[in-house]
Amino acid sequence: MLKRILFLLLCIGVYTTIHAQSVSNDGVKITPTAEAKIGAGVTLLLSPNPAPKSNPVITVTAVGMDIYSYKVVSATGQIVELENLSGKPDGTIIDLNGAVDIGTYYVIFETNAGKISRKLVII
Repeated sequence: MLKRILFLLLCIGVYTTIHAQSVSNDGVKITPTAEAKIGAGVTLLLSPNPAPKSNPVITVTAVGMDIYSYKVVSATGQIVELENLSGKPDGTIIDLNGAVDIGTYYVIFETNAGKISRKLVII
């Protein structure tokens, strides 16, 4: 019984993920973003997510917080990108060309609000 429930949940997750990447009613492709609201007036945007393997360039927009550094970690725990952002403006670009393959990664930001982790999918 537990296996059936887990299988059903996995299928629902895959269905939801596929439809989250779908096309809107007017035929325009939707570019999903991952947004984390840390507190009132504090937002961290990561887009596009999922990102294409052909050009995995991620835009990070932080509102109400300072990002000191980030690292991109694979699902197996390998660090694939690491950068110190001291002195850079709130908006930044993470260029992962040559560093990632298709799969799931985690971007871990060190900020004045603490560590913030976001899942990033490369398709």
